[in-house]
Order: sequence, then structure tokens, then C-alpha cells
Amino acid sequence: MHLFRTVVLVLIWAPLLGVGAPVCADEGHMPARYMGAHIGGGLLGGTGLLTYGGYDEELPSVMVGAFARVSTVLQLFDVQLEYQFRQHAVVVQQERAQFKGHGISILTNAHPFFFNILRNNRWWYIVSGLYIQFGGGVERVSIQSRSLDVDRVEWAPVMYGGVGMDIPLDDPEDGGGFWLGFNYRYKAVFMEADLGRGSDVHAHLFLVLLGYRSNDLNFARLKRPPELEFH
Repeated sequence: MHLFRTVVLVLIWAPLLGVGAPVCADEGHMPARYMGAHIGGGLLGGTGLLTYGGYDEELPSVMVGAFARVSTVLQLFDVQLEYQFRQHAVVVQQERAQFKGHGISILTNAHPFFFNILRNNRWWYIVSGLYIQFGGGVERVSIQSRSLDVDRVEWAPVMYGGVGMDIPLDDPEDGGGFWLGFNYRYKAVFMEADLGRGSDVHAHLFLVLLGYRSNDLNFARLKRPPELEFH
């Protein structure tokens, strides 16, 4: 019951208190604890697997990109703006073809275990960092195969669904820190590949993210209720 009351107080007061921003020395407090709210960015990389059964895909495929992220108090959810490049090489109808994609996406990561962030240690930061992901965007897809006489470029809408987790690499209590993330997502691309009946460019993506988060957020301040005082 006490944990629930604290969660409610944090959600109501934190945007006005500047949770995550350092407290001035003349207030007699140490810098505020990490409470989930942050802004940040970083790089991502990994591999993917096309879902269409008619391809003989040459592995590994490549995906790289960059992201920027902003999170709510207690990290109930965060919003991620992302650029990605991916490349797949396949054999279809005994001929080689290559897919390339440049995409811009907006993703939302919902954290069902967000309340564990109040337990204030590395293990519970990892638990609260587990998330369910969904989002969408657009991708410029190119499909090339000289032997099949295919050279096509098209912008297509995309949708995502996935899961992931984030792990702090250093102490986030000092105003910021580096985080390592692992992310699986399914990517649906709404276009036909024209390389056989039902061919497409949907993919399973397996990613690693490395980023920096700053919880030095400057909001307007009000006096903290006793439950949120840091001793």
C-alpha cells in the first residue's frame, strides 16, 4: 500500500518537482535520484531475417541506425525517433537479389513493470526497463537483381511490434549514464517485392542499442511531499 501511494505521488508531483534534475546545494540535498524520466540518444545495430519462405537468404544481413528517446516520469513509456538502414541479400528463382532500406520510425516502448524503479538498485532498474514495443514509420526500399531484370525503388509504410530490455552500464544516479539495450521486433512493410507470388520484405530484427541518458531535466519546482524527500 505504501509503494502504491508513493507511485501515485510521484506521478502527480514529479513533473512539477523536476525529478531527475539536480538540486541546488543551498537546498541541502544531494542530486535527485534517477526516477525514469530522461532524454537520450545513441546507436543501434544488429541483423535481420526476411520472413518470406521463397527466399534463400544469405546471412548475416545488416541493420544499423541511430535513435533519440524521451521518457515519462517512472518510465511508464518512452517515445523513440529512429533512423535505420538495412540490407539483405537473397537467392530467389536461383538468381541473386538485394534489398536495401532507409527508414524513419517513431516507436513507443511501454514498461509494464515501471513501478519497480522505486526500489532504487541496478537489478530493479533492469526489471523496470523491460518493455513492449509498437510503432510505425516509412521506409525507402530498393530491390535490385540484374539477372531477374528488377530495379525498383519505392517508399512504403511500415509497422512494428516487439519487446526489449535496457541495462545500466554505470550509475544513473549522478545525472546520467550509459545504457545497453537488447531489442527484438517484427517489421511489416506494406509493399510487394515482385519476386514471386506473395513475396514481401517483412523481417524479424534482432538489435543491440548503446545510448546515453540524461536525467538532468529542468522543470519548475515545488516543495516536495515528505514521501518524495531523499534522505
